[in-house]
Amino acid sequence: MSGHPRTWFVVLPDTEAGAATAAVRGTAECRALHHPSGRPWILGHWPGDEPVTVQAGPVALAVFGTSDADPHRLRRHAERVRDPRDVLALGGDLAGSFHLLATVYGTVAARGSLSGLRRLHLAEVDGVPVLSDRADVLAAAAGLSPSRDRLALRLADPLPHPVDALPLWPGVTAVPPNHAAVLAPGRPARTLAHWHPPAPRRTPPDAATVLGQALHRAVDTRTRDGGLIAADLSGGLDSTPLCFLAATGPAELLTVTIGSVDPHHEDAAWAQRAARHLPGRRLVLPAEDIPAMFADIDTPGPQGDEPFAWTRTRARDEAVARLLATHGARLRISGEGGDEVLQALPAYLRTVLPRHPATAARHLRGHRARLRWTLSDALSALTDPRPYPAWLARAADRLTHPDPPRTTQLLGWGLAPRLPPWATAKPPNWCATSCGPPRAPNRWRRSTPSTRRCAWSGTARRPCGS
Repeated sequence: MSGHPRTWFVVLPDTEAGAATAAVRGTAECRALHHPSGRPWILGHWPGDEPVTVQAGPVALAVFGTSDADPHRLRRHAERVRDPRDVLALGGDLAGSFHLLATVYGTVAARGSLSGLRRLHLAEVDGVPVLSDRADVLAAAAGLSPSRDRLALRLADPLPHPVDALPLWPGVTAVPPNHAAVLAPGRPARTLAHWHPPAPRRTPPDAATVLGQALHRAVDTRTRDGGLIAADLSGGLDSTPLCFLAATGPAELLTVTIGSVDPHHEDAAWAQRAARHLPGRRLVLPAEDIPAMFADIDTPGPQGDEPFAWTRTRARDEAVARLLATHGARLRISGEGGDEVLQALPAYLRTVLPRHPATAARHLRGHRARLRWTLSDALSALTDPRPYPAWLARAADRLTHPDPPRTTQLLGWGLAPRLPPWATAKPPNWCATSCGPPRAPNRWRRSTPSTRRCAWSGTARRPCGS
């Protein structure tokens, strides 16, 4: 949230150069974890109850974030680790959203979450390969300036692959979510794939069982410490099951329903029906009692390493979070992402059509009835032979054009990115003269009597250890 001290960490190789970089950057007042050799390993600013850490001889493990890892279990794993690849397999045994960091016989291995929420970035700082969960931290330390082209790209909606993974600073590289970064002494930094999509061999009932078990374990990871947990109860199929899963844990449940300005919105009725079968308290927030969409968009938002994507609901989310905090909730569970995980775009028909034409015809008939497509538009979109690079190049040339037919987009490579109507091909003159690159300090620099400027993150704040 805006105004809260932001968290970050950097990961250094187990080398003299890495130790020298840590010393020159003046991070002694930040929190620190060390390699078994005694050299600096992880430096940064994080809550006192993070991370879960263990050491077993020349192997050390650290888990940042929310997980079901505990020191005893983690130590048993550390005692069996002989190679960095062993650590990559360990991440699949833990539930939650977390970073897994390891130092194994002098080699660093680190991975984020498959969802991409817990990210990793790589850059060279003073000639040393350094990892961080924040691109802006690395950019400030390396003295890098943001790219105007990449910043302008963030205006496009939706941002297509592969430009959606480009950090704003050239020189900072994003580690793909299904890869781990490896820092070995005397070798360039590299990445290794630790996950591949499984073969589609499960039957739908088997897959549903596995999904249910994964969801139950994920929710249990959040509720197992008790206390008061808030959970969105919209009445939809994404958040409602999570409320019932949360009700099975030891935490007290507070369900939250946000009203709609549409009196005929049917989710409210389903939320009311579900609430009758849930324990705990329920909080219903009328739409007129919380900020409207796009409220306060002219005020600074959360500090991140790129523009905040949910500007339209930011004020609403912050208001609800403050209200839940006054009720004593330590955590809020939301159904965000459920649609993305469980609903496939109709473009899957492009693969099904040549292999199972009868199945494709039946499914297409259903999509046409639901979305009111004409048969000619649907067949034209399905038989479009353009490969992805050609589609992307055409999209780049038509960023300010009217949207193409929805049929073409949903049955093609994806939704075509579009810029706001006020966007221009060339920035105005004032931007070139008044927007200079940010100055990235290379040491702690006194800014006020009570604050210092952090050489890694480039922001003024009290020392991390205060």
